[in-house]
Amino acid sequence: MQLHLMVEQQIRARDPEFVAEAALRLERAGIHPHDVRHLLAIPMVHQAFSVIQNEIPYDSEKHRRAIEEILSEHLPSRR
Repeated sequence: MQLHLMVEQQIRARDPEFVAEAALRLERAGIHPHDVRHLLAIPMVHQAFSVIQNEIPYDSEKHRRAIEEILSEHLPSRR
């Protein structure tokens, strides 16, 4: 439940912006909002573990790339 709330907060605050934009694109593609939150929580969890386990700072670009990968996997390709 906490992960849902964290992703929802990111979307509403548009922070980071790329998470909010990804949510909008995924939902417009017909993916249920609940499932979108699950998809967008995955990279956030990976970032959190990396920060804690490796004692390194949050990597916005790594997070962005992970979100872009989700988009490429779940959105129809443009041709």
